[in-house]
Amino acid sequence: RCEFHTVRPSSRFMAYGRTLVLTWACCFSFAGSVSPLLRRAIDSKGEITSGPAELQTNVTNHPGNPVVDLLVIIPSSVKELDKRVAVRHSWGKYIDSFGRCKRCNSSRTVKILFGVARPAEGDVRMVEKETEVFGDMAVLNLGGQADHYRNLTAKVRSFLEYALQHFRFGLLLKVDTDSFVFMDRFLSMAE
Repeated sequence: RCEFHTVRPSSRFMAYGRTLVLTWACCFSFAGSVSPLLRRAIDSKGEITSGPAELQTNVTNHPGNPVVDLLVIIPSSVKELDKRVAVRHSWGKYIDSFGRCKRCNSSRTVKILFGVARPAEGDVRMVEKETEVFGDMAVLNLGGQADHYRNLTAKVRSFLEYALQHFRFGLLLKVDTDSFVFMDRFLSMAE
């Protein structure tokens, strides 16, 4: 039986402006101490005090942006409509229109957001329609790179920048289209 006793980020983090983004692999450990790197990265007020300069960026988070407690970003391909629908109809259905988890009755707000690269000419209308219907799509700028698995790093970085430019959030969770998130357990653990 696996139990998570503490949240202990390791040295894998990205500092964007004043937001610390931890990868899922960094969040769990059986050790009882906080890493010295994280102690250096966040002071007692939760402010980022240091971090690798190459990961710093000038992204501005505007005060008028929507505020959520947890922003879930899911990189996707334009052609993966079936996978986005599967997420919306499985674990995504537990998040109501106000961003509350219906399954866990948490007071925390959650936003699920799919990120796709700029579509080719033939797919523009499909992406526009899906965005209009569901309101959970972000069209990402990959700087002219093709939307291919080899460019996943660029897509995730672009997605992080998009998230920081368009939302204010307390936690960010990046998952894949083939992941299943037990939102009630995650929100409980995050409390």
